[in-house]
Amino acid sequence: MKVAYRSDIGKIRDLDEDSILVIRIDSVYSSIRQERALFILADGMGGHNAGEVASSLAVRKIAEYLFPTLISLADVDWSLALRSGIKEVNKSVIDYSIKNPEFQGMGTTLVVAILIDRKLYVGNIGDSRLYLINGNRKEIRQVTKDHSLVQKLVDNGKITKEEARFHPQKNIITRAIGCFPEVEADTFELDLERGDIILLCCDGLTDVVDDDEIKEIVLRNKDIQKVCDELIKAANDRGGPDNISVILAM
Repeated sequence: MKVAYRSDIGKIRDLDEDSILVIRIDSVYSSIRQERALFILADGMGGHNAGEVASSLAVRKIAEYLFPTLISLADVDWSLALRSGIKEVNKSVIDYSIKNPEFQGMGTTLVVAILIDRKLYVGNIGDSRLYLINGNRKEIRQVTKDHSLVQKLVDNGKITKEEARFHPQKNIITRAIGCFPEVEADTFELDLERGDIILLCCDGLTDVVDDDEIKEIVLRNKDIQKVCDELIKAANDRGGPDNISVILAM
């Protein structure tokens, strides 16, 4: 497996409030024969540096929650582990903001993927996404579903997916870490196929680069780090209105 990742401040923001983490479990522990990896991406919000605090705290806490089980090789219900872990992360972020009033109101999206051999387990809150791009079939599929106002409008047939990208309320999310006492993550279990490429990204990419262009950029490059760089360049070429973060695994 090849993995690459990058976060970029974009062209407008003063701070990068995104946080990302990649852990190759099988590379760290030679006794683990399976391919095992943990991918985490969070897009913080809250003004000043509160978003940066929320996203970095969420990434650290979910990694601390999942890592011991990932190295134990125990038989685990990973979807349940993701939902439970995300609830704990939400509590940690809220507790931190209560103890540190200057950070009250901070929050973050969160998308987490656990790879074990050819199985992928995904959990998400907010509008950061996980895609599968298949090089053999030349297809892109959004696995996660945004927790956002415009997604509800799309679901109800009020607007199209393309119209959602340019809607004035596109950045209003309906679920987030740190903003509500209780959160419920969506979880997904997938069997990976030959040719599948995993992409985690924030809305700094998807708000300005459509799915078809993302697919074309991913599939035209064999150098995985170059793919990350080109995705970020594509977002910045369209004004870079937000921080841009991507994680790729193939």
